[in-house]
Amino acid sequence: MVLSGLGIGVESISWLAYYSLLFISLGVMALYDLKHTYIPLSFFGGFLALCAAMMGMKLLHEVSPDTIFGPIVVAVPFLVIYLITRGKALGFGDVLMYIAVGAFFGVAQGLAVLLLSVWLGALVGGVLHIAQRKKYSLTSGIPFIPFIACVFVIVLFTDIDVFSIVSLLHS
Repeated sequence: MVLSGLGIGVESISWLAYYSLLFISLGVMALYDLKHTYIPLSFFGGFLALCAAMMGMKLLHEVSPDTIFGPIVVAVPFLVIYLITRGKALGFGDVLMYIAVGAFFGVAQGLAVLLLSVWLGALVGGVLHIAQRKKYSLTSGIPFIPFIACVFVIVLFTDIDVFSIVSLLHS
């Protein structure tokens, strides 16, 4: 079925709706985290479902270890930090975000999101500490979901993966 002769089929409309919902959920979570420095677990349901759907679509086309192990491999580093610090260094929402990121991208691109979001968060945190020492100390917490969301979009549109980052740094 084509919409009014414009060449826009049902599949295109479905992908447009999918990515619209994905970006809306990312934006809502990022903005909520900026304002409240936490995200209610109920906010993650839609985003996790959308990312799991992408993982399912990939698995229908090709079963690969990159896709199967993505949610586990990408989330484990933050899960370990969460467990060791008993939630004081980061919230469980960050772990859930990386489970979703791993489900959406797989291992190679999911680890790129993890690496780049940590670097971006550290850079912004360092700048805030230098610029506003009274407000931001080295132990101040800053919302992290906005960095994950920003890098998620960058990786989605640039196709960066952890191997391209390593090769860039190694050259």
